[in-house]
Amino acid sequence: MPRFLLLSLSLGGLLLGLRPHAGEGQSVPSPYRFFETKQEGGAFLGHTNQGTGRFGYGPGSGLTVGARYGLHLGGPFGIEGVFGYRPTTRDVVDPTREEGNRVVGETDAEIMSIDVRLRFSLTGDRIWHRLNPFVFAGGGLAWDLAGDGEADGLVLPQDQFEFGRRFLGLFGAGVRWIVSEDILIRGDLALTLNQLETPEGFLDPARELDRVGEKEWVSGPLFSLGIAYHF
Repeated sequence: MPRFLLLSLSLGGLLLGLRPHAGEGQSVPSPYRFFETKQEGGAFLGHTNQGTGRFGYGPGSGLTVGARYGLHLGGPFGIEGVFGYRPTTRDVVDPTREEGNRVVGETDAEIMSIDVRLRFSLTGDRIWHRLNPFVFAGGGLAWDLAGDGEADGLVLPQDQFEFGRRFLGLFGAGVRWIVSEDILIRGDLALTLNQLETPEGFLDPARELDRVGEKEWVSGPLFSLGIAYHF
């Protein structure tokens, strides 16, 4: 009987030793963590593939550089202010010539823009594996710093195109990669929308041109990569 009791106690102790301790194996690190900083400021570099309108006199595509400041509002929402600059060119178009042979020159264009965007984080106020995907929409103004060029004198005054100051709308998506406690890298893909005002000469019914209206919407994608300091 003592030998049986000793054997039972030994077997019980072995089983107790093999039983997992309470809580062991249940602590799984979460891929999510809270994004504790509220502000960010940085710069970006990208490319805009811009539409130039039915007759092709609008400012063209080109490298885009800019700066951005963002503020977290709470939950998934944030707001951003963005400055952009796109040095490019535009064609000077003579509507009195045959289609396909209307470009008579080229002049510089320097498109400056400022806009405000509302950002919505798909992971709320947290990051997932250091990533924070988001969507955004906003609006602002764009204008041409270069103004008229010498080539504009090759066409009649009523046929000269002026970019002026135009409404800029945009929406898109992106992702922020939290590299460290104060540095992040982000990529953005936006669809930009703005209007071109049709020169008066292109609206002359006697010229029998395809009518596009007094204003024409054009669009183009903008892809950018940037780096920012978040705090």
